[in-house]
Amino acid sequence: MHFGLGSTLAFRRRELEAIGGFEALLDYLADDYELGRRIASTGKRVELSAATVTTFLPAYTLRQFFRHQLRWSRTIRDARRWGYTGLLFTFGLPWALVTLLAASGAEWAWALLAMTFAVRMAVGFVAAIVVFNDNQSVRYILLLPLRDLIAPFVWAASFMGNRIHWRGDVFDLKNGRLTKVS
Repeated sequence: MHFGLGSTLAFRRRELEAIGGFEALLDYLADDYELGRRIASTGKRVELSAATVTTFLPAYTLRQFFRHQLRWSRTIRDARRWGYTGLLFTFGLPWALVTLLAASGAEWAWALLAMTFAVRMAVGFVAAIVVFNDNQSVRYILLLPLRDLIAPFVWAASFMGNRIHWRGDVFDLKNGRLTKVS
């Protein structure tokens, strides 16, 4: 890896000082990404921990959910543009639905949709139970297809501007940096 990921990072003070300290990252939205990227650029190794960090997301209204997803999407888009652009090809369920429509409901297209749905549910279940050891997530597993159908719209919307809403404020995002909108 050549970047940091997540809210929990561990590094030595000398690595932080070598990249200009936290002050150099003050106006970066993806400060974790930037911190890891800068440390990696000094020749240090960045590793992804096997430990799972528990996080909590508050209950969202539909509008708050969309703004949150859009902020995440624009953050990733701004940090890793080409990788984010290629994310379009990973939307299995929406592509299977497009295929079903393009194939005019052919039997093989229904089979593809069913198989894609089953694999997506299995991946979600394994991630919740085996990877994260989170039995509570199983209650919401049927929301995965809905989230998967929303994802391409959020992805497309992320290219339609640089404005984000975060913690009650509005910012413009450019080259990873935030500028507060008055």
